[in-house]
Order: sequence, then structure tokens, then C-alpha cells
Amino acid sequence: KKKMSGRRVPRFKKKKTRWPDENVEIKELEARLKSESPPRGWQPDAEIREGSQQKFSELALSQRTLAGLRDGGFREMLPIQASTIPHALAGRDILGAARTGSGKTLAFVVPVLELLYRNRWNGEAGLGGLILSPTRELALQIFQVLKIIGVHHDFSASAIVGGGTNIDYEKQRIGNMAILVATFGRMLQHLEETPHLDPTGTLSLVIDEADRAVDMGFFHQLESIVHYLPKSRQTLLFSATIAGSSSVIESSTNLKLSPRLTRLRSLVRSEQVEFLVAATDHQLLIKNEQSSEAKFLTKNKIPTPRKLRQCYVVCTLPEKIDMIYAFIKAHLRCKCLVFLSSCAQVRFIYQALCGLQPGIPLLALHGKQHQKKRTAIYYDFCHKQHAVLFATDVAARGLDFPKIDWVIQLDAPEDTDAYLHRAGRAARGEAEGDAMICLLPSEEQRFVELFQVAHLPVKKLGVNPAKLSSFQAGPHITALVARRPELKELAQKAFRSYIRSIVLAKDKLAFRVHELPLNAFALSLGLAIPPTVKLPEPEKAEEERIATHSKKNKNRKLAKLKDAIKQKKRAKKQETSHLDDTIHNESPFGTELELKQISHYELLDENDDKVDLSALEPKKEKKRLKIRGGVDVSTKAKKIIFDDQGRAIEPLIPKIDEPESLDPAALRAKNDQFVQQMRARLQASEADDRARERTVRRERKEAKKESKKRKMQEEDDDAFSSARTKKGRMQQKISSPVVLLGVSN
Repeated sequence: KKKMSGRRVPRFKKKKTRWPDENVEIKELEARLKSESPPRGWQPDAEIREGSQQKFSELALSQRTLAGLRDGGFREMLPIQASTIPHALAGRDILGAARTGSGKTLAFVVPVLELLYRNRWNGEAGLGGLILSPTRELALQIFQVLKIIGVHHDFSASAIVGGGTNIDYEKQRIGNMAILVATFGRMLQHLEETPHLDPTGTLSLVIDEADRAVDMGFFHQLESIVHYLPKSRQTLLFSATIAGSSSVIESSTNLKLSPRLTRLRSLVRSEQVEFLVAATDHQLLIKNEQSSEAKFLTKNKIPTPRKLRQCYVVCTLPEKIDMIYAFIKAHLRCKCLVFLSSCAQVRFIYQALCGLQPGIPLLALHGKQHQKKRTAIYYDFCHKQHAVLFATDVAARGLDFPKIDWVIQLDAPEDTDAYLHRAGRAARGEAEGDAMICLLPSEEQRFVELFQVAHLPVKKLGVNPAKLSSFQAGPHITALVARRPELKELAQKAFRSYIRSIVLAKDKLAFRVHELPLNAFALSLGLAIPPTVKLPEPEKAEEERIATHSKKNKNRKLAKLKDAIKQKKRAKKQETSHLDDTIHNESPFGTELELKQISHYELLDENDDKVDLSALEPKKEKKRLKIRGGVDVSTKAKKIIFDDQGRAIEPLIPKIDEPESLDPAALRAKNDQFVQQMRARLQASEADDRARERTVRRERKEAKKESKKRKMQEEDDDAFSSARTKKGRMQQKISSPVVLLGVSN
């Protein structure tokens, strides 16, 4: 025991939390769920006063989950959580939508933990809960929330996102996980390749940003994943635009659901599904148990956060770089997120503005980066107080960047749904934020109409020409591009990718490539001559767009592996077919013809006089004669065997002449005679062999003695020389005078 100043220092031990008995608590929770489960179509907003919030402790949740919520600072439920969690605890499927930053992650993490806890799930039972995300960063963010809420549970969980992680390392441990947070491609790869991953008992499937699974080419992967899961599972689908903000048709008599929602509807159980959208955040969509009609309760039709200020500016395409540079120079004490349409544009704008040194940290995030680098950039931007992040739509969904002041969409999004997700990175929770979109003159009219249909309060702002002219980035970028060949290559790729994105866009009323000033745009990127761009045909543009999205979203490593297997099978099949395609036909001469690779021949009629069938007859190969100079080839070759000294010896077994008669007695006598001759020859050679062996042994022994004697002589010589050298040094040391240094008087 430690002592200080003669007194004992007490040791404080952290109290271990005592949890209630698991069996007793589960019975109580099940009894509460039976009595407190809300009816179909129930919404808390109809019964709770405006502005009041329900607490998590009022729900039928386990003590372990409540403790995790308290540790994370979550005590009161947000509207989407109060709307969906009671229905999810009752075992119903959910199609839920709410504004960006409204707390959808807790709305599905809590039901998953509670479902596994009530079923007494352990690691040996296999996969119990599966949470799918379209992006790796969002999957890691969900996993962080899961660790906070489920810290007191005994479930094993992991994030499977691919990228830089080792798949063999994941395969060894994935079989013991109760909860997996994964991306679509990586999860499908494990389901196809990992033998001890058992998804047949999965209780809950969660898909975050579910609308992206339909729009961005993930739906085929999602269907393959669902094929491995049981049909009796619970399915929870969440997104800010799950119903389609611009595709829902509302009228006084009829109300039709969007094609996206209809497609997602096939993933859930029709008899136990709830369409829920928080009424105080978005349009309320309820699927009644008695009626098949969908109803909207529109208390507040604005689908963006309340404290988000939205505006748009109009500028030409060549002025975009000057405008973003001037904006950054005017907001050096802000945290900004800038969206562009392609990875090549992000790379070029980032490299070009880094060369201009605007005076604020610049970062870039896009899909072609290594996963470790993407994760490091994500956390670096989250921790910085003032910075600018250039990103593609990989950062547009679900990511929670703290304290973002401005979200700037330098390139226009494909539709209003993409705009909602991009702008939703600011003003998350109860924070304030601003969102600005840059529109070309040809895009302004169409987007203003889309904003009005989607009830988006986006106001127009004017650009100050004086400030824009004071920060001209064009001449500096031109000098950088001329000085750095790698930057010139990035500029060419950025030009091509932007033009290609305009051509492949769905909305042809907003994006018109023929009205773009391509020459001026190339000069703004530092290019004197616009690069050539290969564009698809107009009728094939939609197919090209779908193929591009599916190519981006598929697992490249898994695709390469599958292609390699297919190529091996194809090569093997071609080898066998090359042998099997040999055609045997009988000619008029009664011989059998073999025609290999029949496709190279032009088959004609047999009665045609011009056909020379003898040309098709296989030619017999003639054996070539080997001619040796000065040697009579007519004589038979004779094998001669030589000993070690080069003397020719007779063969051990001479050739036996063919017996004139086949009399067994004569053959036996001749055999006995041969055996006696061989025995006599062996006895005669045995004495010579023993003498030769004795001689070899004697020579080896003498050589060994001589080597040992020589070695001992060398050691004695070395010892004598070293002793002599040491003695000479001692004599020299004794004979040398001793010099004393002192101070004379």
C-alpha cells in the first residue's frame, strides 16, 4: 500500500454497474411492448403538444440501451425518432424520411440493439443485424454511433467497408459478428466468398440512404444481398428523400407514389409496413392498415432544416474558378464544403488553388482516393475549425461534418434530391448554416421551377463585380498549368469530365451542352486549346449514364476476380472445343477427312467440278533422314560402356542368341550355365573391389592426417608471431624515455 506523509492513500475503484436479471427484464419488456405498442398509422404529433418532446426513458427499452443513450447525451427524442422507434419495437417494417441532420441514425440503431437483446443473441448464433450504407464514410459514422449506444451490450460488431482493409483478415473474424455495418459491394463479396458467414438467421436489415440504392446502380447488389437473407426479417429503410421530393404528384383527388418508393416497397413486408415521415420536419406519409391510399399531412412543406439559409448566384462557366477563389479569400475564418460534379474537377481545383495559397487549409475528398486517405481527410476536416473541403457527391449523404458555415455547390446537382443532400451538410441539428448554389444562365430558369415545386426557399444573390475582379485566379492558374505538366493533364481531365457529366445528365432542360462556351472554359482552366471529348450518341446517352453509375458502384476487386475466372473457363472451353469441332466426313474415295477450324473454309457442293477434294485430303508427313558424314548409316549402332579410367568394358549381360529349339530342359541347362558364369565373374571381381576399397580408405585417412597436421602448424606459427610482436612492443615501451611536464621556477 502506498503511503504519503505517514498517511495511507485510499484507492478508489470504479463501481461495476449491476444490470437487472436478463430473463426477468426481457419478460417485462415483452409485456410492455404488447400493451404499449401503437396502432398502425399512429403518429405522436397528433397527441403531443406542439414543441414538447418525448424522452427515451418512456419507451420499452432495456437498461443497457438507456445507459448508452445517457452516455452519448441523448435523452429526448427528435420527431423522426419518436415516429419510428415505437413502430420498429413492435416488429413492423419502416419506410422513414426526415430532414438531413434530424437524427435518423438513432432511429434504426436503437431498434436493432433491442431486437437482438430480446432474442438473447450471442456470437455463436451468426449474423443478427445488418446495416447497409452506400458510402464508406457514412458506414464508419454509423459504426461510431453504434459503439456509443451499444457500449453496455455484449454484442460483437464490426464495420466492413472495403478499400484498404485486408479481406482475408475480415474473413477470419466476420463469422462471429452479431452486427455488421457494411457497404453494398463489400457485403456482397463476403456473402459470396466467406463460407462461415451465416446470414440465414438475420433478424433485422437496415438500409440508410435507401433512395441511393435505387438511383445510383446499387439496387442489383441490394437484391443479391436480400436473396441471402430470410424473408421473416425486419426491414428498416431511411433517407431524407425516400419519397422523392420532386417526383411525388399531389392533387385533391389522387395521390401517386414515386417510382423510387414503389421499388423500395418490394423490399418490405406488405402486411407490416409503415410509411413514416416526421410531420414537423417534412411531409407526413402514412400507410393505413384499413386503406391502401397514401395521405399527406402538410404542416410544414419545407424539406430542408429550419435554420438553413439558402441562396443561388448566376455566373458564367469561365467565371466559376474566379468566383470560388474570391469567396474563399473573403471567408478565411469559415468552414466551407464545396461540391463539384467529378473526381477530376476536385483534383484539379484543389491542386490549382493550393498553388495560389489562399491562406486557409484546403482538403480534397473523392471516390478515387485510397480508403485510409479518405478516412484521414474526413476526420481531419471534422477537427479543423477553419478549412475548405472540395468533394464529390461521396460526401453528400449522411456525413455529419460539425460546425459547417457554408455549403457551396459549384456545379449544379442532377436534381433537387441531390441538392437537398448536399445542402443538408450544414445546419445539422439545431445549428445554423448557409447553402449557396452556382447556376449558369442556361440553368437558372429550370432550377428556379424545380425549387418552387419542391418548396425550397432559395433566394437569388448578386455578385459584386468589384470584389470578383480583385481576386483573379485565371492568370495564376495559366502560369501554373504551363509550368507543371501534371497539372495540365489534370486540367484536360477536368474539362472532359465536366462536359461528359453535362451530356449524361438526365434533365436535358437544365443541362444543355451546346450553349456552353467551351473555348472560354478551356482558357479558364489554363488550356490554350480545348481537349477533344468523346461523347456518346444522343439516343445512347441514358444507357451510358446507367453504365457509368453501375461501373462506379461495383466492387472492382470482386469484378476482376470474376473476370479472371471467366477468362480461364473460356480458354479451357476453347481448347476442348478446338478438339471437339473436328469434323469427320467420308469422302467419295472412302477415306475419312479431318477438317479443323471449319469456319476458315468455304464449303461447296460435292457435285461441283471446281472442287478439288484431293486438296482436302490430309498429307502424310515424311520422316527426315539424318545423314552423318563419314559414317555408314546402313550398319546398326553399337553401345559401348566405359569405366572411370576410360577403358571399354563388356556389358554385364551379353545378348543371348535365340534358342534353336524351345525344349524346356535345354533352356534350363543354358540358364544354369549362365548363372554359374556370372557367379564366377562376381567372385573374381570381389577381391579386386575389396583391395580398391582399402586403398581408398587409406588415402582418405592419410589426407585427413596431413590436413590436421598442416592446420596445427599454422596455429603454432600464428601464436609465435603474435608473442614476438607483443614482446617487441614491451621492449619499445620500456626503452622510450619518460617526459615529465612541470613548471620551472
